[in-house]
Amino acid sequence: MKIQVLSAMYGRHEAVSLALDSWYDEGLKCLMVVSTKKDRHFCINRQIDYIHAPNFPLSNKWQAGVNFLKQYSDADAFLILGSDDMIKGSENYKTYLLQGYEFIGISDIYVQDLKTGERIHWKGYTNHRRGESAGAGRCLSRSLMDKLDWLLWTGQINNGLDFCLTKRLDKVNYKSITINSSMVEITDLKDKYSVTPFHRFK
Repeated sequence: MKIQVLSAMYGRHEAVSLALDSWYDEGLKCLMVVSTKKDRHFCINRQIDYIHAPNFPLSNKWQAGVNFLKQYSDADAFLILGSDDMIKGSENYKTYLLQGYEFIGISDIYVQDLKTGERIHWKGYTNHRRGESAGAGRCLSRSLMDKLDWLLWTGQINNGLDFCLTKRLDKVNYKSITINSSMVEITDLKDKYSVTPFHRFK
C-alpha cells in the first residue's frame, strides 16, 4: 500500500523544511509543485520530486500536481498536505484504505506559531461547515481519483480550495470516514507569511 503526498510551496523554506522532515520520518514520498527558481533549487537540494507551475491561480497550480500524478505515479492513494503541515501517524491511513475506504479526512488539527512555539488545538469547523474534514490530511484512494476524473479543483480560484474539493466530492459516491488527531496528527506551522495567520485560530 503506497501513499503519495501532493503539496505546493511558495517560499517559507523554514516551515517547509520542518514539514518535510516529518514526512521523511513517516516514510512518505512527495511531489511538490513550485513556482520560483528558489523553490526549485530548494527541492533539488532536499532531493524532492517537483514540477513547476504558475502560482496563480492557485487551483491550477495544485491541479497541475494532480495531472502529473495521474500520468506518472503508481501510488494507491494520495495525501494532500500543505507545504507547512507536519504529520504523525500516517500509517493509520492504510488501515482504512485496506478496509475499502476511499476518502479519509481529519476532523481536527494543531496550529503552531513558528516564532513563539505556541500551539493551539483547532477542533474543527463550528459554522455551516460543521462535520467537514480539515483541508490538510485528506487522503483519496486511486479509485476515488478515477471517479473524480482526476479533477479536484474546478474554476480558477486563489482561495477556498478546501471547500471547492468538498463540493467536487459531493458529485460522486464513495466510502468515506473522518478520523481525529489521535489517529493522524497534523500540525500546521504558521509564520508572518501564512495565508491564514496564527491569531485567527485563537
